[in-house]
Amino acid sequence: MNNEREYPWGQNQKLENIDRSKLPEIISQGGYQVILIAGPNGVGKGTIIQGLLERNEGVAQVNRTTTKLITSEENQYHQVTIESFFESIDNGRLVEWGKYGQGYYGTRIRDIAQSLGKGKKLVIDIDIEGGIVLRSFFENLGVQVFDCFISPVPEHKLQNKDGISEAVEILRSRLITRNRDEGEVELAGRLRNAEQMLKSAKSFRHVIVNEQDNLNSALLQLESLIAKN
Repeated sequence: MNNEREYPWGQNQKLENIDRSKLPEIISQGGYQVILIAGPNGVGKGTIIQGLLERNEGVAQVNRTTTKLITSEENQYHQVTIESFFESIDNGRLVEWGKYGQGYYGTRIRDIAQSLGKGKKLVIDIDIEGGIVLRSFFENLGVQVFDCFISPVPEHKLQNKDGISEAVEILRSRLITRNRDEGEVELAGRLRNAEQMLKSAKSFRHVIVNEQDNLNSALLQLESLIAKN
């Protein structure tokens, strides 16, 4: 196993390094869609994904893998040791992986494969950099991909500094309301990450607005997008 210092921060997978032979051929035979959901902490990604799963048949979530300690509510992740995660990197089991905050995150080929039997629409909660890798990976297989950034404010507000500042303040309020006993340092870190992510929202092709107390509108935006294609 390589030393942790050899695995720097950020996204560290290249399309040409992915062993596609480990993915069932069925995915390239047509009919599948992949829905990538990205957005900052507090924007409601998990709630939107849960609503999508409950309201629509044939939608399956692809769980990701992380070395970070997860709670019982975070059932969209497989928690593994850092040694196991590095072994997966070395053995080519991850389509994408990166280090964010206090842990490593990645998407295993076998988790994608397992989800293929559960639905024709695969939804993945992802960061932007990982989403770009997954978008290229699936589109190279001929799969239709919807890369959706979840924002607390309308898309046009993300084009200027004041709009991003407004979005950060909304997220601050939501994170405090969640009452997860986070300290000021952790909250500040989440908001710094949120600001950077909001600035990179244009990397995704679709923006879904999840305004306060209007979850149904966000779900309808997403459902309309994937239903038209």
